[in-house]
Amino acid sequence: MICEGPSAARRSNKWFEGILYGWKEIHIHEGAKLSKIDQVLVNQSFLDSWPNVALTALPKEYLDHCPLILLTSSVNFGPPPFRFYNSWLYHPNFNNLIRITVEKFLYNGPPDKVLSAKIRNIKDAIIEWKIKEGEKERGMI
Repeated sequence: MICEGPSAARRSNKWFEGILYGWKEIHIHEGAKLSKIDQVLVNQSFLDSWPNVALTALPKEYLDHCPLILLTSSVNFGPPPFRFYNSWLYHPNFNNLIRITVEKFLYNGPPDKVLSAKIRNIKDAIIEWKIKEGEKERGMI
């Protein structure tokens, strides 16, 4: 399979991101000539081996065409970051939750590991509290 750009790729696969044409030449009297000169040749075996493949066309800044990047692995940056809302500080049970969680916390080790474990413990307690409070507000408890 030759991927000649997103229009061809979208008909067969959804792994091309970027621009429609890779090269553009402008003539004053004739208008613009658009070409799909940047191509990637792959076969079904390649697509079976790399199911998360992605082809991206970079913007042309210094070249007369758009370079292509073929990524064969997806990047996993881990779970989404924990979001803390300042409004929780005004909830009547929140300060008590933090105080009790910190008082119950026991961990021995280097100070950096203790701090990391303590923060993780507080985060887990907040997540559990958030779920329970949400259920209370929805009348599920």
